[in-house]
Amino acid sequence: MSNVLNICISRLFRISNFVFRFFCMAIISVTLTVKSYAKDSLDRAYKSYILGDFNTSLVELKEGVHYAGGDEMLYLAGMDYLELGDYEGAREYFRRVINNFKDNLFYQPAQIKYADTYFLETNYTQAQIVYASILEKNSAPDYLPRVYLRLAQVSAKLGQWEEEKKYIKKIRKEFPGSVEEYYVDILENRGYFFTIQVGAFSEKVNAYELMQKLEDKYPAYWVEEEGDEVSLYKVRVGKYQDRADAVKVYHALVEDGYPARIFP
Repeated sequence: MSNVLNICISRLFRISNFVFRFFCMAIISVTLTVKSYAKDSLDRAYKSYILGDFNTSLVELKEGVHYAGGDEMLYLAGMDYLELGDYEGAREYFRRVINNFKDNLFYQPAQIKYADTYFLETNYTQAQIVYASILEKNSAPDYLPRVYLRLAQVSAKLGQWEEEKKYIKKIRKEFPGSVEEYYVDILENRGYFFTIQVGAFSEKVNAYELMQKLEDKYPAYWVEEEGDEVSLYKVRVGKYQDRADAVKVYHALVEDGYPARIFP
């Protein structure tokens, strides 16, 4: 009786092993199929993104994310929404990378892009909070010069001139020769004040004529900005420490029919 029982147990064990091996092979096969499908979707999405077809890129990604939503897919989806100007949609995908893929490649850039959505949305106060949080937590050390630059730019937008100078100084001291230092030159050349631009011309005479027209009512001036191939002569009005003062003049210019824009 015991021999029969042992034989039955042995056969059952072999059957169980066979079933288990079959189950594992099936799981591996499905996993490889899903990964292959996800990779194909990602490749097609990248091609569409490079071509500027962000909607098609999103369609490809959403199919792939449904099966295997890795950090790269989620990040690219966020970039698609960013390019389309859907900042809330972009934040959703960047947030998923931040919350679920802390040790992965796209964790740090996702944080920067998440903060950038507020900057591009012109919500400068919230952008400043997020950039400052990244800096405080040191959660994106590979992007430190970018964080410094963004904090300088946001400070300028908010009229916080001493804060802007502080981050400009950090870039010059800690990251000389960096791409960010090039933009620092632009920030410093612009000056620490708000101004309103009403025109930009390739011919100096046109800028001069507009400036003369404005001078009867506004403190107008022009600046020359040299480009790689051509210089631009930009006509601007006023230099204001307080944004509220610049806004008042901006509205007056718009009412007078000028295409005004506040800088920074």
